[in-house]
Amino acid sequence: MNRQEFGFREEPNGDAYATLLRFLSARWPFFQLVVQPDLPLSPQGASMLRDLAEHVASGPTRVSCWPGTQLCGREAELWKFISHPDAVEVLINNSNGLFEWTQPKLPEDLSFVGSDESVGLLVVAHECDAGVWLDEVERAELLNLLPTIGLVEV
Repeated sequence: MNRQEFGFREEPNGDAYATLLRFLSARWPFFQLVVQPDLPLSPQGASMLRDLAEHVASGPTRVSCWPGTQLCGREAELWKFISHPDAVEVLINNSNGLFEWTQPKLPEDLSFVGSDESVGLLVVAHECDAGVWLDEVERAELLNLLPTIGLVEV
């Protein structure tokens, strides 16, 4: 399966965001979030992590890089979760769009990944940047669900 990277003309939010996350969770077994230990995390963000606790696949793991980001001289905590429908609803209920994944309100940089660490979605929320990797069939399915999502070939 040959996947291609696509960006978004504008941030998917609201119903489009929710549909996108549900679509990705059916195809990618894990999603990841990052917590910067030197920044506070809001009560909402801490509560959300507690709500996701039963879906933790690994973490927190100290890392200096994750999809879309490479830190210099410091580390953050990477949390990996199983893309269970209940876990995805926690994401949807705590954020209205891809670029809301910034600390202190929420953990950072939502991504969906495969068992082999291949990337399905990466978000660099502080830079308002996101990309999704789709094969031709997945692209057609997503455009059928969200005809106005505004995919752009990268």
